[in-house]
Amino acid sequence: MTETPKEAARRLTAPAIAQGFTPEALHTYRHPDGSDWYWRIRAKRADGEKWVRPMQRNGYGFQLGQPSFPNGRPLYGLDRIAANATGAVWIVEGEKAADALTKTGVIATTSGGSQSASAADWGPLRARS
Repeated sequence: MTETPKEAARRLTAPAIAQGFTPEALHTYRHPDGSDWYWRIRAKRADGEKWVRPMQRNGYGFQLGQPSFPNGRPLYGLDRIAANATGAVWIVEGEKAADALTKTGVIATTSGGSQSASAADWGPLRARS
């Protein structure tokens, strides 16, 4: 049986769960064509501490870590950005905020968080509002 991304995230989060973290979300970063690229696992503890880790396929299954990005980290929601080549794109901090805004019908993206903006590939937003 092949492990799903959600099952892998639960397995890889087990040590954090043992430390009191509760899983909150599994954010899928996709290629512009919609295929899965990598994931970010988000968990939070009652005291507010966050546990956010990237997860990638490794040829045998899944592992913590992210792929190498020679042109910079991809933006979240590249598939939605590519699907609407002329629409305005809202830039927010974090996948949670991007998902919430996307539910209202707009295109939203993030580099992952305020600390990751300088490492992102902003190229897909050239000539966009």
